[in-house]
Parts: sequence; C-alpha cells; structure tokens
Amino acid sequence: MITITSQPQKFSPVKNNPVMFQLTSDRSSITYFIVKVLAADDGVIASQKYYTVPPIPLGTYFDLSSILSNYVDYQLVNSENIIESTPNVSLAYKLQITEYYLSIGVLTQGDTLTTGLFNIWNGELRRIDFTDFDYHQYALSSGYTGATQFLTNKPLTTAIYRNSTEYLYYLNDGQNAQVKVQYYNKNNGLLDTEYVTGITSTQMAGRLNVSPETFENLFDYSEFSFEFTPTFGTPAFYYTVQIVDLSGNPLSEKRIYILRDVLNCTNSFSLIFSNEKGGYDSLTLFNPKEQISTEKSTIGKYPFALNSSGVYSDINNGIYNETSTVINSITTSQYTAITDVLSDDSAKWLRSIITSGKVFIRLENGKYYPVNLSNTSYSIKQKRLSTDNNRLEITFSCDTPGLFD
Repeated sequence: MITITSQPQKFSPVKNNPVMFQLTSDRSSITYFIVKVLAADDGVIASQKYYTVPPIPLGTYFDLSSILSNYVDYQLVNSENIIESTPNVSLAYKLQITEYYLSIGVLTQGDTLTTGLFNIWNGELRRIDFTDFDYHQYALSSGYTGATQFLTNKPLTTAIYRNSTEYLYYLNDGQNAQVKVQYYNKNNGLLDTEYVTGITSTQMAGRLNVSPETFENLFDYSEFSFEFTPTFGTPAFYYTVQIVDLSGNPLSEKRIYILRDVLNCTNSFSLIFSNEKGGYDSLTLFNPKEQISTEKSTIGKYPFALNSSGVYSDINNGIYNETSTVINSITTSQYTAITDVLSDDSAKWLRSIITSGKVFIRLENGKYYPVNLSNTSYSIKQKRLSTDNNRLEITFSCDTPGLFD
C-alpha cells in the first residue's frame, strides 16, 4: 500500500516555492515509484521515476515545482468587464503513483494510488511567509473566518485617479460569488451599493476591473457619479470593493479607493506591472519626459563615380558623394515619469516594481504596450525619516518614440 505522508496544500504558489510530496510503501523490497502528473482532464503533464532514498528506506520525496511552473503564467486581460476569468494563472493537477518492488528477484508492479486534485498558481511567497501560510488566505473559501487576500501587496487604502486602471486578481476554491461596490461621500455617508454577479464555482482564478471609468460606464451614472477631490489632506469621496457570497457574506478583504483629481500635470498614465503574488498591479505616473537615442551601423563607400557630365569625380552637380552610408538604425526611447506623493505603505509596496518581469503602459487608445523598466534599485523612504515628500521616479524604455504625443 502507498501512503502519502506529506503533501502541499490544496492551493500552493509555484514560483520559487516548493511543491513537495513525500510517500512510503508497506513493501519491504520497494525499489522505486512511477509518478504521473496529470491535469484535471487526465492529460499527462509529466511521468517521473523516483527511487527510494536512504533517509526514507521505504519511500521517497520529490518537488514538482520545476515541472508545474511551466504550466502557469501571468495573464493580463484588457476588457471593460468587471469580472474576467484568468485560467493561465492557475492549474489543477493530480498524481497517479505506482510502486515497483522486487519479488523473488523479479521487478514487480505493485499498488497504484491516484490522488485528489491539487492546485498551483503563478505566485511566490517569501520563505518566511511560505512556511506557515494557509491557502485560505489566498483562495475564496466557504467557512473561512478570515478575509481572503487579492493577489497583490498593494495597501488596502489607496488613491485612485480619473484615468487610473486598477485590477484585482483572486483565486477561487469552488465559490459562487459576486462583487460588492459601495460609494461614499466625503463625510463617510453611504451613497450607493451595487452588486456584480459572475464569479462561478468552476472559475479557479479571475480578475476584477475596478477602475473608476469602468464603474461609471456600468452603473447608472445619476446614482454612481464619481466626485474627485483635487487636494490631498481634505475629505474625499471614496468607494470600496469586496467579494461576497450570494447571501452577501464577506469572502475577501475590503479595498478602499480614495478619489483624487489630477492637478497641474501635463499628462498622466497607468503603468501595469506583474507582482510576485501572481497578479498585476497598477501605478499612476505623471509628466513623462522622453529621451531618444539611436544606434547606427554604417559602411564606408568609395566617393568617386561618374557624374552627370561623364567625368569620374567625387562631386556631382555641386553635391559631394557620400563616403559612408547607414545600413541599420535602432532607435530607443527612454521615458521618465514620477509618482504622486507616496505613503509609507505605498513606498514599501513599490518594492514589487523593481523585481517585476512584465511591465506595460496603458496608451490613450486603451491598449497596452510592453516596456522595459530601467530602475534596478530602490531606496525605501519613510516619512518619519525625511522632511520631503516621498516620490518615486520611474524610468522605462521601448522601441517606439512619441508614446505620449
């Protein structure tokens, strides 16, 4: 008989985190195990052979993270729909384990064990967090008394602007749910409550679009018209977003977005970047400045040739012949923009942008354009240690000039 003595949780991050199994057999002559990693539809992901190891004479252990991490990825969905499925972010899998042992000197197939479904997602937890994490913290579940987190480290309360794009990614452990949006005035008076249905029990991962423009377009404008406060430090209108079950009971944490207006800025735009939890975060940047550089490849040319008069010369009709010509030109545009004033929590959150592997900017036409972040270091400032307003200057480059013309 095969016994699994240690296994991952029902949901487990797979990016630089182990997906560790340990198993044993009750056969004294056990030699190895054939482990098939199967998708939920029984498609074969991998087939591995694991021999017994000295610390576990009748068993073995193995880490599947290097195999499974290739089957999940970030997924940026560009739509005005509040709820969108993101199947690329997660994967359901199971194991089919068969033991092989020696019987009178002959290698013999023994028992086979097929596990239930496990789930991995394209996220990474710090080592000090992974040791004791509870998957209910990251996957909507029934009976969990805590507040399930969205896949972001962004502070629960943040400022949001008219043209801001804001996405929230989540995992779902078989829940039918809805999005609850509440809009408050500057005196904390509740003005309106709206519900958006569409989170189904079969949707293992999803994305919410909670941008101001999305809500204004979806809801009755006369009831849900945003009012943006122009100055920091004054009371402001705000709205909250939370996932609840079909009876209205909270399933997720509640996020608060304070409505701020853009003042004295020639331009503002949203930068979208992948985070370590497996989702995409957004950051509003202001006043982009562009610097263009060009790298040219040239070859030399002999300047003498027959001119229009039939004379072999290095000049023709008053124009000297070229001594070199450009055969290739590569132009790179580098853009620099700045954030608004950062709170201490926002300053800590923006550590994520330095390590981000995928960065996009949102163009005025609503499409996303990939860019390369130039920032490679970040000094995290705290207000108590500085008398200046804390802002972060972001520099990125791409092969297209005039993105903000």
